[in-house]
Amino acid sequence: MNSDKSYIEKGGILFGTKKDRYYINGSDTHTLVIGATRSGKSRSIVLPTIGIEGLAGENMVVSDPKGELHQYTYPFLEALGYNVFVLDFKNPDRSDHFNFLQEVIDAINDDNIPLAQKKALDITEALVGNDTSNEKIWSEGEKSIMAACILAVVYDNKEHPEYQNLTNVYHFINNMCEMSDNPPLKRYIDTIEALNPNHPALALISATRVAPSKTQGSFNISALATLRLFADINVYNLTKSNSFKIEDLNEQKTAIFIILPDYNTTYYGVASLFVDQIYTKLADVADLQGGRLKRRVNFILDEFGNFAVIPDFATKLTVAGGRGIRFNLFLQSTAQLESDSKKVKYGKEGARTIVGNCEYWIFLSSDLDTRKMISEEIGDYTTMSNSESNSYNGTRLFDMTGANISASRNLMGRRLLKPEELSLIERPEVLIVGSRPVIMHAYDLAKTPFNKMFGLGNVKHNTNVRAERYNRRKTEKINAVVELWGIWRKYKKPAPRRSVFTDKNINMGEKIFK
Repeated sequence: MNSDKSYIEKGGILFGTKKDRYYINGSDTHTLVIGATRSGKSRSIVLPTIGIEGLAGENMVVSDPKGELHQYTYPFLEALGYNVFVLDFKNPDRSDHFNFLQEVIDAINDDNIPLAQKKALDITEALVGNDTSNEKIWSEGEKSIMAACILAVVYDNKEHPEYQNLTNVYHFINNMCEMSDNPPLKRYIDTIEALNPNHPALALISATRVAPSKTQGSFNISALATLRLFADINVYNLTKSNSFKIEDLNEQKTAIFIILPDYNTTYYGVASLFVDQIYTKLADVADLQGGRLKRRVNFILDEFGNFAVIPDFATKLTVAGGRGIRFNLFLQSTAQLESDSKKVKYGKEGARTIVGNCEYWIFLSSDLDTRKMISEEIGDYTTMSNSESNSYNGTRLFDMTGANISASRNLMGRRLLKPEELSLIERPEVLIVGSRPVIMHAYDLAKTPFNKMFGLGNVKHNTNVRAERYNRRKTEKINAVVELWGIWRKYKKPAPRRSVFTDKNINMGEKIFK
């Protein structure tokens, strides 16, 4: 196939089919898909959408909670001329690589210190977020210490890129921020203040130095807790280098899959950071070329409700479409945006803003609160109500002189679809909520042409296909040794040595073992 050819004019998320025609969202708008577990989101919406985007030659970033989206579609996309990359947190030995510090590294290499400081703070903002349950000093202190240490690791290792990664930032904080009257970090700062007062880390670290030592210790502990995932040897190997550039999404056919274990949400914070960095970089690229990307980029974020908070996400949604960036968000319920079991996420107002910035909603099934919200959104309609009343005061049978008959007609409003009526929607029916709500059919993948295009068949065949395609992927030996900067060895105060000799024993020539 022609690697740069498009087979349909526009791509977009699949709304459904009607009379053998496929309806998609081809506009520069975002879509919210709501469906409870096992409602068929992946097979009826996500997979056909990947196929449609591929035929249109549009680029995509896909979160893949099980790995099946990648396994089903990557041969199809490669045949269309796509470069397909995968960050696989489930099977890191089969993963491509991405260094989350690359934006900071590039800025430092370009001697753009203000930009490097901004990019370091952007990383900490995405990782730490804003915990509204605590005073601001705690999250801001954690961000400052983390950003300062990022800049220290990157700036001081311009000649040693093997140390420029978040794993080294974790170990730097762990070793340099010991609780003592004169910790290694203080001695390191004193040294760089004397030798290089323009060091980029100094401005950020100064924000924490005014705090009492115990408070500083809390900042350090929180930073280590946030970065602990990067101490994992698998994550280190996945994030120490780069297999691709984000700019590739602007220049050539590119699809990036983020495979996340579906049995825990540990890696969703890293996935949020990745999405945030991709969006920010693409926005910068678009602004430098007239405000729009050369190729439209579609974020297809399955299980978005499990993602950590993406900074300023509502604002990003507001301006993304004009730059040629679309978000398709898949939730089980809108409550997932408000909070999770650990902390508040976007809150009620933030969640409402995100939902409101999605021009279209696709409803498959959900909880009562979400059904109430959708019922309210699609509004009311007016219906005619007829009523009739009869009374009889006569004394003899068939005597109608005492009859009183009245009839009335009234206009009344009712919900177009009540919450309890929304619960009756069953596969393959889906409700499309937009300017004009409509019920369509979104059939299972097996009943669409994409099943054959992807090389799939029945359940047994698909199981074999997934296994074969998984084994076909390149493997890489996981390096069990972390390359560490080790600067802390220079600044750690040596432990006091106990002499094995006393003056008396030296004079006596007697060796005492203690």
